Amino acid sequence: MRQRRGFTFIEVLVVMIVMSILATLAVLKYIDLKHRALSSSATADLQAVRLAAYSAWYEHSAWPGDAGAGTVPPALVLLATELWQRRAARAEPAGEGRAL
Repeated sequence: MRQRRGFTFIEVLVVMIVMSILATLAVLKYIDLKHRALSSSATADLQAVRLAAYSAWYEHSAWPGDAGAGTVPPALVLLATELWQRRAARAEPAGEGRAL
């Protein structure tokens, strides 16, 4: 009887199919995680603006004035930046800065 050396074409084909399915699942999971990270970041930013608005109301007994779309009202600039800095300080480990 002849000794078998190497793999048959079918065996290699099956392994390639299994690996491609696993790679596809990994890419889809990565895309989902990326979308979740963006969503949670936007939610945290909205939470910071909400807290800044409530802080301005508690300090001045009035809501901050309106601003155009995509801008922070002048009354919230200081409060919002403080909240975002605190959130960024909690997110980054000590001694490591964010690369720009």
